[in-house]
Amino acid sequence: MLGTIISLLIVLLVLIVSEVSYRKKLIHAETSRRLVHILVDSFVAFWPYFMSYKQIEIIAVAFLVVNLVSIKFHIFNSIHKVKRLTWGELFYPLGIVFIAMFSPVKLVFTIAMLNVGIADGLAGLIGEKFGKKKVYKVFNQTKTFAGTATFFIAALVILLVAKLVEPNQISLLNWYAVLYLPLILAMTENFGVYGSDDFLVPLITLVVLSWF
Repeated sequence: MLGTIISLLIVLLVLIVSEVSYRKKLIHAETSRRLVHILVDSFVAFWPYFMSYKQIEIIAVAFLVVNLVSIKFHIFNSIHKVKRLTWGELFYPLGIVFIAMFSPVKLVFTIAMLNVGIADGLAGLIGEKFGKKKVYKVFNQTKTFAGTATFFIAALVILLVAKLVEPNQISLLNWYAVLYLPLILAMTENFGVYGSDDFLVPLITLVVLSWF
């Protein structure tokens, strides 16, 4: 229970700092949203190591409720007020719930959530900063070559580190998976428009590492 309370307080602190920075015009809304995404998800990815999956599911449902209330009453504009249409703040907690319910191995949960937070978050930051001149469209959503390349490289690094640190924990995490899974995930991120990649990326990670 203590771990759950501390986790909630840490996430709330990140949101408050982000919101204050945004309202004081110290940071752009899109950048703020990406940074919160990276920081919170990097923390969430390691929850199974100090709390139960049931506790994670409860917190994720709480995330969903808080996000719905925040959208309705414009509380955390730093993560909601972006120019493009996205429902990522709703897909994200649903992804956590799904992975917590079906992930058989803690490392699978960690890899899945790091792909959402770090790979996707860095892809957005790099694409926004350096990729505006070379873009393409997927379902009328603008994507950047720089962002897609960043996602692939970040996902590859995450899997390489996991393979080297825990070589025997996931039998299916062979060197072939380390190479082809980042490519599949990069494609998933491209087609997961309107924020649905926050659910699809961990789902595909779970499916590949658990059953294929």
